[in-house]
Amino acid sequence: MLDTILNKLMKTTPLEKEQLKNLEFHNDLPIDVYDSALSQKERTPIISNALFKT
Repeated sequence: MLDTILNKLMKTTPLEKEQLKNLEFHNDLPIDVYDSALSQKERTPIISNALFKT
């Protein structure tokens, strides 16, 4: 089962395939999932824990 999950996670999406082909990166996460206060403090985008809550 773990192998199945890992294979699904490692499989590239159509968007990822296009990015690899063009050697471009497009952020596909909406800006509201970032913790803006912590991102400014650390000077790098940090994903908010709210994204991982169920």
